[in-house]
This record gives sequence, structure tokens and C-alpha cells, in this order.
Amino acid sequence: MITHPGAIARILKYKPSKNPKPLSSLSEDEEIGLGAHTDYECFTLLLQDSVPGLEILSPDGHWISGDPVEGGIVVNVADFLMRWTNGVYKSTVHRVVNRTNKERYSIPLFFSINYDEKVETLPSCISEENPLRYPPITAGKYVLDRLALTVPGKY
Repeated sequence: MITHPGAIARILKYKPSKNPKPLSSLSEDEEIGLGAHTDYECFTLLLQDSVPGLEILSPDGHWISGDPVEGGIVVNVADFLMRWTNGVYKSTVHRVVNRTNKERYSIPLFFSINYDEKVETLPSCISEENPLRYPPITAGKYVLDRLALTVPGKY
């Protein structure tokens, strides 16, 4: 499934906030650098600088800060891993909000499989307690469909 996998690395820059304020359940986010989403493919490896900005949606629906750890790499579970495991591993809903007066940089590597491969739930992850949740899909079509929702008219 990985003889010619999709893998994309990007360098992302987030401008300083015009009105820096800490994460709070009471405040609204005026300046979101990247809106809430899950990553499409298998997993994402994320290198961050020392400026915070990654925020993760907790299971109870609250945003929590994913503060950078010096020398650390964030590993996000993405949609294919969630589909293979029938939701045992959940795709991470996250966003980026630079709440500081500094520029923020990050380098994500989105790792996939061959785009012509089928993504289907592993039989060992299906049971009476956890019935099949996701129909089989073709990897490339799924990625293009998700991109089309993100950037209408481009894909």
C-alpha cells in the first residue's frame, strides 16, 4: 500500500495576532490561522517552533492548547487510520490560532498510502459492540473529495 504513497510536507507561517489574547471558553476567536479540521490521510508529523498556536478539540467539546515541546514532534491520527480501526483511533480535530504577537512557523508532513488503494476497516476492528462505521473508499478519491470541500471549485 506504500509503493508510491502520497506524502506532502509544507512550511506554514502564521502572522502575529493584532489583538493577542489567551485561549478562553468565554472569548470568540477573531483571528483563526487555520480553521477546525481533521487531517485526511494516515497520520501527520508536525514540527513546531516555540510559539504556541495548535489547539485540539477535547472529547467534551472544549479547545485545549497543544503547547509546543522543544525538540518534540506532534503525531496526529488522521482519517484513514480512524477508518481502518473503525474509530478505535480517532482522527484529531484541531485548528491553529496564533494568540501571540510573534510569527509562528510549523512544518507538517502528511503521510498517506498509494492513492489507488482501498481504505477499508480491518475485520478485527468490527464487532457487535463496534459495528462497521465507514464504507470502503479509494484513498485518492477521498483526499480529492475532502480538498474539494475545503477549497470549492479548485478540485
